[in-house]
Order: sequence, then C-alpha cells, then structure tokens
Amino acid sequence: MSAHRREKISELLCHQLGEILLAEEEFGDGILVTVMGADTSSDLRRAKVFLSVFPAKHGPAILARLARRVGYFQKILEEKTPLCPAPKIELALSPIELNQSEKL
Repeated sequence: MSAHRREKISELLCHQLGEILLAEEEFGDGILVTVMGADTSSDLRRAKVFLSVFPAKHGPAILARLARRVGYFQKILEEKTPLCPAPKIELALSPIELNQSEKL
C-alpha cells in the first residue's frame, strides 16, 4: 500500500472520528478532546487513533470511557466512510500529551 494512500485514509479516519465524537459524546465543562492523528497499518485493517485531552489529568478516564464504546464508533465509521471494511480502531492518548502531562 502506498504511503500517500495510507496518509489520506488516516486523515479521513481522524476527520470522521472527530465528527462522531462531537455528535455522540459529552465530556463536561472545561474538557476538550481532540483527534490528533492516526497510524493506519499497511494492510489497512487496523488504525491507532491518537487523542489529546485537556486538562491532561482527565486523559486516562476519558480514554477508558471511549474505549468501552469503540465498537459503537466503529459501526458509525463504517456507515460514514467509503472504506469496506473500515480499519479496526484502537484509541490511544497522543504521545505528545503523555510527555507534557509528565512535566506537569
């Protein structure tokens, strides 16, 4: 699979998942969740999606909550994207955020 195609698919997944989270989730006052990027496998079967949570102290709890609903998000993603099948989504905190939270 070409690197350019994987990059485009990763961008599409980030955009679509961001819209899904905006429509389907409430994070509470003062909590901001951002889809930072995705790393799609070369066979397009899996994608690790990186999230940023502000304030960072809520990151692990938000990630755990979203991970419990990843199957639901996957189903919506399959309906919204032209990919057949859509890559299996795995959620993770952005490595950049993990480094910053260690400094706090």
